[in-house]
Amino acid sequence: MTQNQEDLCLLIDKIQQENQQALGELYDATANRIYGFVLKLTNNKPLTEEIVGDLYYAGLAQRVEV
Repeated sequence: MTQNQEDLCLLIDKIQQENQQALGELYDATANRIYGFVLKLTNNKPLTEEIVGDLYYAGLAQRVEV
């Protein structure tokens, strides 16, 4: 496991412990890569923005329900 992967795992652990700051840190650490990946798939900036927004919203909503 790389240091980056370990850092992401630690952030996820913090989120599970209801650390709100970790949510922002996870977004900051992953949003650009996810955006780039989705943009390559869609080749459509507005659609990519919607998908990425929905992805993070769904993750947050799931966290709130738990």
